[in-house]
Amino acid sequence: MNKKLTSLILIVAVVLSMDCAGPVFAESIDNTGFAAPRQEMFEPILQQIYNDYGELYEFENFEFKTFNFTKDDVDYIGIDVLVDMTLTRHPKDSPYFKGEAEALKAYEDNYYLRSSLEKEIYEEIKDVESECYLVPDRTTFTYAYKVADSNYRSLKRNYSLEDCYYRVDGEETELIPADELNQIEDESALFEEGYESLMNSARELLLDKYKSASPNKIDVSYDRIAARDWARKNAFADQEYPSKEVSGTDCANFVSKALRAGGIPKDEPGDWYGSKHWGGWAGKNWFRTGYNKNGGVVPYMTKKGYFSLVKNESKVNAGCIMYWTKVSHVALVTYGDGSTIKYTQHGAHQSKDTVYRSGGSISAKFYKHK
Repeated sequence: MNKKLTSLILIVAVVLSMDCAGPVFAESIDNTGFAAPRQEMFEPILQQIYNDYGELYEFENFEFKTFNFTKDDVDYIGIDVLVDMTLTRHPKDSPYFKGEAEALKAYEDNYYLRSSLEKEIYEEIKDVESECYLVPDRTTFTYAYKVADSNYRSLKRNYSLEDCYYRVDGEETELIPADELNQIEDESALFEEGYESLMNSARELLLDKYKSASPNKIDVSYDRIAARDWARKNAFADQEYPSKEVSGTDCANFVSKALRAGGIPKDEPGDWYGSKHWGGWAGKNWFRTGYNKNGGVVPYMTKKGYFSLVKNESKVNAGCIMYWTKVSHVALVTYGDGSTIKYTQHGAHQSKDTVYRSGGSISAKFYKHK
């Protein structure tokens, strides 16, 4: 086993030895004999995290939180893995930015295009460098295991990745088999994406599209870092919904509050405004996602021209809106370095700086301020 990974497993053992007596499972569950199988169920998770991210990040201070939940009449153990995750690869060394640099060579003889494109690359790299590079970020990975039977005592003694799921905690919890998660970074694909992205920017400059505003757009400033900071600060605050007056989860309300903190103006005629009292009725575009086509924060923001769909996930950064494609759920992106996206959310299970993983039919779209 790799020495670095071995040290991570040892950290797990230390954490467990300090925390075994804690209220890890529901009070009605007998914890007797759980320490050893708990430790063993963490090892495949650590192995996957290290295999997928170990070349790009350093990890310190692991912590594990477990809880019980039920989905489709099946009992599961949810596992939140919290860790200080630090990007150690400089953004200019990513295949995406290398692709952009290669595309830039095509415009060596065009001073106007080259200078404009160089500025675009510089600003993108600067953002990642200042927000992510060598900056430790307390990060959450969300996993789950199926419980063998209803008495919770027959946990397996030997776990593998095939037994594990990655959790997406929206209005309801969705599960992706952990061994079917999409690849974190395809170097050749990212290089091509970076190359094509810069070429598209050059075409837009040539067509003067940067000066032609959307007919529906009202220019507003948006401080995406202020929105990010609000979301992080309020990740575990009391949820306003569901309430006596409003059903559903608090996800869109949470995102709307973060966007408002970032400077997006409230709009009572446009039905984007918060409730007058806690748990009260708000504008339909404030507390709905848009998934059911009856109003929502995503269609409102795009129709106003404030946000637009991001075609390239490498361009997703803090302050973007995250919108799941198969369920009614939104979150605020609070970290994006070109390879990893993290989000903060309210909903069935509140979380902060949670790593986005896709797989199977479960994925998300992202919307960025124009």
